[in-house]
Amino acid sequence: MILLLMKQENIEHARFRALAQIMINQEKGVEAFEEYMKMAFPYLEATKRRQSESVAKMIEQEIKRGPITVTVQNNTMTSKMKSKMMARQKDQTRDQADALYRKMGGSIPI
Repeated sequence: MILLLMKQENIEHARFRALAQIMINQEKGVEAFEEYMKMAFPYLEATKRRQSESVAKMIEQEIKRGPITVTVQNNTMTSKMKSKMMARQKDQTRDQADALYRKMGGSIPI
């Protein structure tokens, strides 16, 4: 119980010191704030280290895969896509098109 109170007191002191130091000297204030963060959140440093190690492993795996390559697909495998809009336009009479343009208003000239 006493150790917990002492630890809490040390954390509060470090916080107060960081706030005061940042008002006086910004560079030393940043250092004091980092010390406060280490005291208040001791697990944070280990979490950051694990995360950076994880990212480093992922990058290493991607590097091992080699350079990115682009392969041209064979035209026989892909089919041409048809525009639904063009298909509808062909089925439309001139009167239907004019009616549609009148509904749209003055934004599109006839």
